[in-house]
Parts: sequence; structure tokens; C-alpha cells
Amino acid sequence: MPEFAYKGKTYRVAPVKGRGGLRLKIDGREEACELLQVAPRSFRIRVDGRWHSAFAAAGGDRAFVHIGGAVLEFEIPDAGIASSASHAQHALVDGRQVIFAPMPGRLVKISVSEGETVRPRQLLCVVEAMKMENEIRAALEGVVRSIGHAIDDLVGTDDPIMIIEVSGS
Repeated sequence: MPEFAYKGKTYRVAPVKGRGGLRLKIDGREEACELLQVAPRSFRIRVDGRWHSAFAAAGGDRAFVHIGGAVLEFEIPDAGIASSASHAQHALVDGRQVIFAPMPGRLVKISVSEGETVRPRQLLCVVEAMKMENEIRAALEGVVRSIGHAIDDLVGTDDPIMIIEVSGS
């Protein structure tokens, strides 16, 4: 379960799909919400019946969320996965982890297949640009539901490569 630190306190967060839609489990407590992705790193979130626009970015061991005129900064305690550029290329939409291309390039390796269960940090694929390879790894545990590209396909920045259904969703 991913951990995030905010104002000195660490929280364990996981998506849970329930009867009323997506819920977030935060330190064992479930919160109802609805999440719609409108563009890469841009979302609409409904909490307690009110819709909010949110924009997310990550860098190093920090994640930033701009919502309601405020910028929230979160520390990602496991900087090993957070520091990877590919970690910022994941979006959680309705219990599914959408994996985006981190840069324009050529898909040179796909390490998983549809129906396969993946675990956090597992290599999913590799995108190459200008002789530089960027490994894209899973952020959460789940099952690969679709792969939208094949080896040697050209991908653009933020092109969706695959979708993983998050375990427990």
C-alpha cells in the first residue's frame, strides 16, 4: 500500500472499489470519492458531493497536488520508486492504474502480458529515446487488463501504454 507523508504524518493510502464507486482507504478508514481524469495529471474529484479540480505532479521524493487554490506537498517515503520519472506517469482512474509514456520514443520492451498479476516496482516496459532507456515500473499491485502498444511502436509523451486493474478494486 503506498505511503505519503503530509505535515510530518505518514498515511497509507489505497483505492477500494465499493458499491458507491471508488473509495480511498486512508490508514484503514474509507473515504467516499469519485475521480475522473480529464487530461494527464489533471483530474476532477468529487468528495462529499462537491466537485473539485486537481492537478498533480511529482519530482524526486515529493508529490504536489493543486486543489481548491491550494498546493499540497506530500513526501513519498519510498523515494526509490518516487524518484523514477516513470512513477509520475501513472494515473489512478476508477480503480485502474493507467500507465503513460514518460517521453516520446520507441517502445523497446514489454515485460508483462494481459492477464498477468504485477507487483509494485515490477518492470512493465521500456521506452527508448535518443539511446536512453526509461524503465516504467508498476506503482501498485494489480492485473494487466490491456496493453495498447506493441514492441517497436512509437509513443508520444503521455500516450497511454497499458491499464492495470488495482488489486482490491
